[in-house]
This record gives sequence, structure tokens and C-alpha cells, in this order.
Amino acid sequence: MTDPTPRDHVDFSGGAFHGPTTGKHEEHHHYPGRVAPSALFAVPAPPDGFTGRAEQLQEVLDRLTPTPTGTGAVGDRPPRGSGAVVVSALAGMGGIGKTALALQAAAVAAERGWFCAHLFVDLHSYTPHTSPIDATTALDGLLRQAGVDPDDIPTGLEGRAAFYRAALHTLTQADERNRPVLVVADNAHTHAQVEPLLPGAGGHRLLVTSRERLTVHGHQPLTLDTLALGEAVALIRARLGPTDPRSGDGDGLAALAGRCGYLPLALKIAAALLARTPTLKPGILADRLAEVSRFDDGRDDLAAVFDSSLTHLPSKHVRAFALLGANPGPDISTPAAAALTDLEPEAVEAVLEDLAAAHLLTAHPQRRWGMHDLLADHARTHPTPGDAPSDGQTDPRNRALARLLDFYTVTAADADAHLRALAGDTPPETFPGREEALAWLQAEHDNLITAVQAAHTHGHTHAAVSLPTHLALYLHRQKRFSDAITVHTQARDTHQRMNNTRGEARSWNSIGVALRQVGEFNEASTPTTVLAPSTTKRATPRGKHERGTTSAWSCRTCGAWRKQSTLTPTHALPTNKRATPTDKHERGSISAWSCRTCGAWRKQSTLTPAPAPSLTKQATPRAKRGRGTTWAWPCAGWVGSTRPSTPTNGPAPSTSRRERSTAWRWRGTISAWP
Repeated sequence: MTDPTPRDHVDFSGGAFHGPTTGKHEEHHHYPGRVAPSALFAVPAPPDGFTGRAEQLQEVLDRLTPTPTGTGAVGDRPPRGSGAVVVSALAGMGGIGKTALALQAAAVAAERGWFCAHLFVDLHSYTPHTSPIDATTALDGLLRQAGVDPDDIPTGLEGRAAFYRAALHTLTQADERNRPVLVVADNAHTHAQVEPLLPGAGGHRLLVTSRERLTVHGHQPLTLDTLALGEAVALIRARLGPTDPRSGDGDGLAALAGRCGYLPLALKIAAALLARTPTLKPGILADRLAEVSRFDDGRDDLAAVFDSSLTHLPSKHVRAFALLGANPGPDISTPAAAALTDLEPEAVEAVLEDLAAAHLLTAHPQRRWGMHDLLADHARTHPTPGDAPSDGQTDPRNRALARLLDFYTVTAADADAHLRALAGDTPPETFPGREEALAWLQAEHDNLITAVQAAHTHGHTHAAVSLPTHLALYLHRQKRFSDAITVHTQARDTHQRMNNTRGEARSWNSIGVALRQVGEFNEASTPTTVLAPSTTKRATPRGKHERGTTSAWSCRTCGAWRKQSTLTPTHALPTNKRATPTDKHERGSISAWSCRTCGAWRKQSTLTPAPAPSLTKQATPRAKRGRGTTWAWPCAGWVGSTRPSTPTNGPAPSTSRRERSTAWRWRGTISAWP
């Protein structure tokens, strides 16, 4: 039978009431307490194909291990105290593999059971198109992962930090083995983001990744460099898979790894591009990746990663970074960087230190700085804030390069003056002495060689022709003959472009001397060897040696070359004893020849054609040009003994200082010459 009385009414029947009465019905229901959700193992898995970094991984694990002995045994009781590890990249750019290493270390720690919980937060300091989060927001996420009720989380930074330390302690106490907690904070930029995340007592570990040199709680950062060649190739192979036939293309993969600069992120993008096109060969892809902007697989963009490192820097630093891309050498000194950026040495050094702290540069000893190849490529295309072209056309980097080349030229001239200085001379005060000048040349050797090449390429003619001259003595004394050939060849080409035959001849002379030193006698005797022409407007022959044929001649007026057999004879002229032809000279009957190119003529003795001697390894010493009957001809350089041969006919050659300035060869017994 159903109770007709509603359940929300109170039955007062049979009661006595002495006034107005109100009834109220209350029911109390008791349920189990509400449990806040938790994420005690929130660290992401490491990326697929993680290879290499064996030593660095072990070093991270040694810092993470919670045991006093460092063995990592699960049953050992952890030590008390805070542990902080900062993983930072020495090369300093994004994509070096800091996050991958941290996640791999966390995975190994999870396999070994070192920690009762693994918490993770991404601070997004360098995430493209994403704003970084502060410590207050980071603590909110970590507290939620630890299982703290959101309604109980304080709003202020200090309150959340206290709750965070208490939550980690609670997790340890709840664990049957009292294991500590591992916290991974990725992509940090400032100490303000990291320091509130330091755990309290209990042996907890904080693993931080950053592009900055963050020293957290007194712990020095662990630095990472690019991968070795073998590790880089192994990373690409791991992502391609063992069944991909391109995994066996060792040369192509090595070329691709080199183009990626052995940077893990670049290697990862390259592997993704290969996987996208199964017919694409690694060597061909290496040629295609000529610009940093092409390192984009739709998911990872290397240029965006690099740009994110610059967003935290002042415009002066960004400008310096962009101009440093114009440096043609492998590194740069602080004074050279001051010239390049047009800043004072003290100011530029502070900027360079900040760029190195952001890992956009690598600091080397002796106030020198380097830049990763891919970063340098990116710097060459990055806008230069606050440095608009003065004429609307000139690129700021071209002006920066011109300043750098001028600096190298002037400083090399001062150093050369110290090397050539004699007793009583007063060389420039740029260097205290000869040893310091030589030390500068040795430190800047590679930069100076590349500077000559850059000057020739970019049309900086003064540096292209002057630097080789200033480096000539240094390269000769240091026996750097291959480099001497390189720079003097660049100078020769620049003189040719300027139509400066006298300068071209000087460069040929330097090339010939260097070739002789390295034993390239055949190269030294090529028909292109020339001698500086006279400044006179009158035409006169100059020597040009050819193998197996009669000597050739060139016109001093126009520089045109003619073989001896093609000279145009004319009427007899009075004898001129000062005429110095470049082949056998007989006094007596006189004729003249004229240039077929410009028509200039020169009186000279009758030529007696004779075949050029064969080229052997034997060298014949030079002799000086004599007056009157002459048996010598000029050459760009000279070989063999310093003692001249004795002519078989004619007077002895002059030995004046002026005449000694040009190398001459005696006709007759010569068997080789440069």
C-alpha cells in the first residue's frame, strides 16, 4: 500500500501546538571524498631513432641518479637535498638535441625505477608563434599533475611554490620506497622561470633545457655540441629504416649530414624529406638544401627555430648577428668584429658575449668567436634592423664586408712592416714588436686567405691586390707556398680585370717563385709567365718562354704577344747598344720590328732564332742584364744557384742595384727555368 503522505512533508498529527508552527525536512547523504586527477608520468617519450650522445647521456644519468653511489639501484634510499641539472648547447642554436637528450634520460630513469613520479612542463621560451609561460603558470600545471585539487591551488607565485614543494614531499611519502620525483622543465630562457621550480628536500631532481647558460642552484650547465659524422649518418638511417635502400648510400648520406652541419634537428628534417620522396637520393637532397629556408618538412622549420632565438635580443644584437654572416672566414676576433659591425671594441665585445650566452655564437680563447655553418647561412639572409642602405641599393652586409677587408689590409700592412723592419726603423705602433705581429698573422692566417678570395669575388680591388703583397714575406718564411699561390693568383686575376699589366706581371713573378718552391717546374715555365713592361710608350720586346720553339715577344705599348717568327722586319736602323732583346743578340746588321696590333716599332739587332731548351729538373742560375752585346733575357722568377753563369760571348753583365731588381737568364746552357 502506497504511503499517501509526500516525502517532503512532516507529519505533525497528534501534536499539541501553542502558536504558529513551521515544519522542515532535512536529509544528509554521505558519499566517498572527491579525488583530484593526476598525471604522475607526464614526461613525453623520446623521439624515434635517438642515436649517439652516449657520453652525454651517461653524464646526465650520473647527475640524475638518486643514489649516493651513483649506481642507480632501485632499492637504495635516495639522498636528501636538491639536485639541478641544466642541459645547454655549446654551439648555442636550437635544434642541437637538448630536449631529445632530456627525454631519453627520463626514459632510462623510468626504466630503472628511480623516481615515483615524472612531471613535465614546456616553458615555450623558444617555440615559434607561441608565447612563453612564466613560473606561476608553470607551477599551476605541475600542481595539477601532482594531483592537487585545482580549488586548493593558490593564485600567487609564492603560495604555489610552497604547495609545489609540499606536493612533491607528499608523493615521496606516499611511495612505498620513498622514491623522489623527477621534474623536467623544457625550453627555459630566464632564471625567473626556473628558480621557483626548484624542489625542496627529498632528493628530487630538476632537469632543465635552455639555449641560455643558466646556472641553476649552483649547478653548472652540461653543454652539447653537434653530432659526429658517424652519429649523424646513423640518425638518418634510423629514421629511414633498415629496409630503405638509400640507407646503404654511405657517400650520399655523409654529404647530406655535412650539409646539415651535423645538427640533429636539420638531420631530422632531411630524413623526413627523404622519406616523403622515396626516389630522392641523399646526395641530390644535399645539393638542394642550399639555404636554411629549405629545411622545412611541414612540421619542423629550422629558420623559424633560429629566429626564435633572436626574439629575446635587443635590435643592436640582432643587427650584429646579421652582419656577422658577412664574415668570410671561419672565425673572427673582437677587433675584427668591431670593424665589421662598426662598433667600438668595448661595445662589440659585450654584444658578442650576449650572443654567445644565447648560443648564437661560440666563444673561443684569445677573444675569438665562431658560428655554426647553418647559423651563418641564416645570418646572411636575416634582416639587419636599424641599418638601412645609405644609397638605397648597397646591402649593409657589403658595407660591413668592405670595412672588414679594409681592417685586414691595414693591419696586415702594419704586421708586414714589422717583419721587414731593420735596425733603426720605426714600424707602426699597431704591434709592440715583431713577435706580436707574427702571432697576429698566424692567428688570422685562415681569415686572411679567405679575405683575399672574398675581396676578388666582391670587387674590393684594393684588398684583393694589396693583401697578397703584405702577406708575401710571411707566407714565404712560414713555407705556406700553396697559400701563396692561391692569393697571388687571385691578385693576378684582379690585375687582369683592371687591365693592369704591370701589377699582373708582379703577381706572375710571385706565383713563379712559389711554384719553384713546391717543385712545380713545368707549371713555373708555362707560356703565361710574363715580366712587367716598361712605362715607356716605345715598343720593345719582352721575354715569354715557349717549349720547343723560338722565344716569343710582347709589345710594351699594347701588351700583344707575337712569336719571334711573326715579327715584321723593316729597314735598317742605327745601332742602339742599349737595346736588350729577349733572344740571342748580334751586334752589326740592324733591323727593326713593329707590332701587328698597335703598329708600335722598336729597333733591335738581328735575331738569331734558336729552339728553347728542354725542361729538366736541373736549374740554371740567373744573370743580370748587361749593356752592349747581350746574352740574357728576363724571366718572372729564377731558379737554382745565386751565382750567375759566365757568358761565352760579350761583356760581363752589370751588377748595379737597379739592374739586380729583375731576374735574368743567361742564354746558352739553360736547361730549366720558371
